[in-house]
Formats: sequence, structure tokens, C-alpha cells
Amino acid sequence: MPAIRKRSTGKNASFGYKIARLKIGTSKRMFKIHEDLLCERSPYFGGYLQPQRKEIQGDCPICIDELKTGVKELTYCTRCGGNFHSECIENLRKHSLLPLRCPLCRRSCSNHFRNSGDSSKSFPELQAADFAKYHEWLYSGTIGCDDSVYEEDFKPLVSAYLFSLEVEDRRFGTAILQAMLEVYKDEGLYPEQDAIALAYDVDASHEQSAGLRRLRTFLIDTYLAAAKSTWFEDEDWHKYPQEFLRDFSVAMLMQHPRKNKWNIDTWKAKLEVEEEDEDENDTSDAEQFDTDTDE
Repeated sequence: MPAIRKRSTGKNASFGYKIARLKIGTSKRMFKIHEDLLCERSPYFGGYLQPQRKEIQGDCPICIDELKTGVKELTYCTRCGGNFHSECIENLRKHSLLPLRCPLCRRSCSNHFRNSGDSSKSFPELQAADFAKYHEWLYSGTIGCDDSVYEEDFKPLVSAYLFSLEVEDRRFGTAILQAMLEVYKDEGLYPEQDAIALAYDVDASHEQSAGLRRLRTFLIDTYLAAAKSTWFEDEDWHKYPQEFLRDFSVAMLMQHPRKNKWNIDTWKAKLEVEEEDEDENDTSDAEQFDTDTDE
């Protein structure tokens, strides 16, 4: 797995000064994260923490320089949702003799620009272990994996991928799939029944259905490339979800449509030979019966 590069989660001006304190899952663990960084990547979190804010794109309406999280500190008007460089708003505030108005909506907004102050929110529906991976990836760009965790199954990675669907961050989901590929390559390990079951035992919303199909297709392709017959011969084969077995069978037939093509003439010949053998056996049995009777 890629080396984990640790970065400070302290207040960094490029990500803004506003820190979100999030309680994830049912544990008491509290995560701290730059709110702008989180909300730019995840519409799910953005809808809770910055519901009025528009998507960060284009140029600052004041200086006409690009708006980009992680380069310059950004702020936004909580009334219209427009984004600006914090420095540009502060310069307007300092040099204006009149109360500050939003350059976009023109409403008075002296107290309506989000620059500082921490927020708190609980998300009991999410899993802390999944968010921990997400938190690390947002800051370091890597998925930290302890190889010993994956010796039995891939459930932690599958769970993290499902988390990416819930928080609406496709890029994180891609990073998770890439991490799986590295485990395949470096460790020779593949998803077992429990991981497959987790991917198939979930109900996805309409918006998440494409992402879920992506995961399942990924797992099916993995099995097409690496599966051995022994994987399905032990007593645990029934742990595979029926839907997975169906998808896998269909994929096998599509991949090798002519490998075991059913041939009428071949089967006719086979049955004729079997019929001849049966006739010979019947004749032999009859002769043996007659011999026994004569004796």
C-alpha cells in the first residue's frame, strides 16, 4: 500500500479557518476537519454544513482570479451563496465607508460572510472507520491500509466504497478501488464471501445505483480474472449471495460464449454410444441369467 503521508489538521488558511467538529456513528469519537475542504468534496456534507453555499467554481467576482479550495482562503455570502476570496471581502470591508454589501446580491452582509467559528454536527448513520479513511484521504491523498486487516476479507474497503456513495464523492470511491487493486497486486489477496455479501446486501437509492453497479462489476471482473474452482467447492460456498452467483455466471458465459458450446450432433453420438453400451449390458445380463437358470 502507498506510504501514509501525515499532514497537520490544524487551522490552515488555504482550507479556511472554519473547522467542523463531527461526531460520526455511535461512538464518542469526534473528528475535526476543515469545513471548506469537506464540503467542496462531498455534496452530502455540504448540504448539512453549508446549505446556502453555491458550488465553488469560476472566478472571484471581485478580483477575477480563480476560486479554488486549498490555494487561497475562501468565504461565501450566507444569503445568496456566492463565493469570494476572503482577502477580497476584507479589503472591501476596510476601504468602504458604508456598511458592507454583497457584491453579488447587494444585500447588507456585514455579519453574513462565513470566515471563522467552528461548527458541530452528528452523523449517527455513518461509520467512524469509514470516515477515518475519508479524513485521511482528503488530507494525504492516500488510503492507509494495514495488510493484516485484509488477510481474511475486504470488508473494510468495500464498506469505505459504500460510504463514498452515501457522501456522494465518486473520486474517493475510485481511490478505494485503486487500493483494492494494490492489495491484489502486492499481497495476492482477493475479496471473500463476507466482502462480496456486503456489496450485494445493500439497497441503493436511484442516485447511488450506478456507483453500486460499478463496485459489483469490479468484484465480478476480479473473480473472472482470479477465481479458482476451489473457491466454490468448500462448505462456505453458500455464503455467496445468489445475485452475485447469477452475475458471475452470466459474466462467465459472456466471456467464453463458445468455449463449451452445446452441440446437437455431439450429444446424439454420445447418447447412441451409451445406448449401445446399455444394450450390450442387457444382453450380457440376460445371457448370465440363462446360464444361472440352466445350472
